[in-house]
Amino acid sequence: MVSRRNFDCISVAVDSAVASEAAKQTLVYDRKRYELGAITEDEIRKQLTKIHGDDPAFAAKRVRLKASDANDEPVLDVPLIDVLQAEVKLAGDLYIRLERRWFKTGADYVAGVNRRIDRIPDLSTSLDLPVWDKTTHPEEEDYNELVSTEKDWLNQDQQFIQVGGAQIEACDVLTPERQFLCVKEGSTSSKLSHLFAQASGSADLLARHAPFETEIRARYTAEWPLRDYDGQPLPTFVFVIARGAAQPLFGKMLLSKINALEHARRIKELGFNVSVCKATLA
Repeated sequence: MVSRRNFDCISVAVDSAVASEAAKQTLVYDRKRYELGAITEDEIRKQLTKIHGDDPAFAAKRVRLKASDANDEPVLDVPLIDVLQAEVKLAGDLYIRLERRWFKTGADYVAGVNRRIDRIPDLSTSLDLPVWDKTTHPEEEDYNELVSTEKDWLNQDQQFIQVGGAQIEACDVLTPERQFLCVKEGSTSSKLSHLFAQASGSADLLARHAPFETEIRARYTAEWPLRDYDGQPLPTFVFVIARGAAQPLFGKMLLSKINALEHARRIKELGFNVSVCKATLA
C-alpha cells in the first residue's frame, strides 16, 4: 500500500506522549532526510510522495521515522511500517492492520462497534458550539478562544498544569457544568488519537493526582465563585471533533472508533462520564 502510494486508508499510530515530546521529526530513506512538520498522516504522505519521486522503485521497509525533543535528544527511531495502521476491504470483509499484523473483521463485529459508538451520548445539540470558520479562526487556539468568549466558558487551551516534569492541559474549554471539552479538527486519525488520549489522560489525573484536581477546583472557583464545584454534575470528558457538516463524526476508519471506545472505557472506569460533540467546520 505504501509503495504504491495507496494512502487513503493508512493512519499513523505513535504514542501520544512521544508525539508531544517531539520537536523535530524526519523520515529517513537511504541516508536522505525528509523533514516532517508534525507526525501526521498528511505530512507523512507528502514526504512519501517526495521519496517516491526520488526513487520510483523505493522499498517501504527502508523508510525510518525519527524524532527528537527540544534538546535534540532522540525520542523515536523506528521503521515507518512499524507504526502504520491500515484498513482494506477484500471480498466483502474488512481487514485491519495493527502492530504489523492483519486481522479480519466480520460484518457482525463492525456492526457491534457502530452500536457501541452510537451509545456514547452526543452533546452537539445541547452544547451548540459555534461554527469553526477557518478563514477567520485558522488555528485550534483561535477557535477555543471563540467558544470561550461566546459561551462565557473557561478557556484552558495552553493553560498548563505542572505534573512532575510535564506540563499538562486539563482540556481546551471547561464549562460551569464540569464538562471538559477536548477539541480537535478530525482531519486525520492521528489527531483523533491525540484527542482521545488527551481526554483519558486528563481524566486519570483528575481522579488520581490530588494537586491536579486541586488546581482544577481553584480555576473553576476563581471563574465561577458563586457556583459550588462539588454540587455540579459528574465531570464529563467530551470528545469535540470538528468536521464538515456532511462528514461523519469519526471519519472513514473503523480504527478511530475502536480507539475512541477504548479511551471512553478508561474514562468511565475512573468514575466520570464521556460524551461526543461535533463542531461544524466551515
